[in-house]
Amino acid sequence: MSVSTLTAAELYEAIWSTPLSHLAARWCVNAHALGQLIDRVGMPRPKSGYWTQKALGKPLTVSAMPDTLSPTRIIDLTPLQSTKREKTRLTSAPLATPTTSLRAYPLLKGIKTSMKPPSFKYDFLMVQAYNNDSVARLDVSPATQSRAIVILHTLFFHFQQKGWTVSVDKHRYAKRLTNIVKINDESVPFRLRERLRQVPRELDKKEQEEKAKGKSIWHEKINIPSGCLQLIVEGALPRGSKGLFEDNATLTLETQLAHVINTLENSAEHMKVVRAEREAEKQRWETQRRQKEAIEQRVRTQHARINTFTELFTQWRRANDCRAFIDALLSAPVYQGCMQEEKARFMVWANEIADAIDPTVNGLASALLQAGKEDNSIMAEAIRRYQKATRTQ
Repeated sequence: MSVSTLTAAELYEAIWSTPLSHLAARWCVNAHALGQLIDRVGMPRPKSGYWTQKALGKPLTVSAMPDTLSPTRIIDLTPLQSTKREKTRLTSAPLATPTTSLRAYPLLKGIKTSMKPPSFKYDFLMVQAYNNDSVARLDVSPATQSRAIVILHTLFFHFQQKGWTVSVDKHRYAKRLTNIVKINDESVPFRLRERLRQVPRELDKKEQEEKAKGKSIWHEKINIPSGCLQLIVEGALPRGSKGLFEDNATLTLETQLAHVINTLENSAEHMKVVRAEREAEKQRWETQRRQKEAIEQRVRTQHARINTFTELFTQWRRANDCRAFIDALLSAPVYQGCMQEEKARFMVWANEIADAIDPTVNGLASALLQAGKEDNSIMAEAIRRYQKATRTQ
């Protein structure tokens, strides 16, 4: 039985009650990929030999699910159910011929005149300005230009019927402008191009001599148009969806345009799902970041408290050393002849100094008593940092 999603609690219960290979077969996924997914989410799983020892009745330890992993977190198994997109067998599904003129669409009105023949002798596709957003992008040779414009005309007509809008813009990390259709507030990029095929060109005598010497030849192989038109949906697609439509032995691109429309809609819907997943992942990262910052702040607070404690201890020891010094002075033979009134004034003066140093008298030690108790892990890390700092001093 194929399973798409599980909660973290359900997955934890499953992997500690059933061998991973059995789960993979039951859920129609790859066992190795399932193990990698479990490790990636930070969930403990039985080690090698666990199930053999369990069958022999030996006592075993089951690792608890970590507190950092929410039991209600959704684990998606769909990426494991296919390692590559499945090839869809298409049937003929053309679109109706447009009933409006080509001039009704601003992006197509001047597209033919905007495309210039290539100036480079080894380039065979028509050239459009990279920053011209007034016409649709089209990458074809002169031989297929008219046919490609008809395909765009048909698509734009049906886009209009569905209430979709088309624009030309630079999409994300694209190096040049591309066509973008807006479907339910989602921007899906697509491109119509002619496939190229690489062939060796005829070399002149000088180039043949250079090649015989083992030297590289500039543009020894060139890309020439194949006459095969391709329409590529460049938006996010669900696994198993086909994003490339092209002429083949049984179907022309024109007879696949209805499939293109469906794929564009699927891409728009899937982009919403992807955005929601990314937002949820972003929130999880933000929660983890805040938790780490809170723990770090607690460790720093305890580290500072340990430093304060040791500093106050040093001051307390100095104050007691001062009091011992005062007693030694008063009992020294050199002070035996002093008057009692003079000794009393000295003791008051000297004890004021000791009391000013002593944190148990001046009140500085009260901050240590007011601080709350931290758990063992926080204290262990704070002590480790203190010891490391004292070793480097």
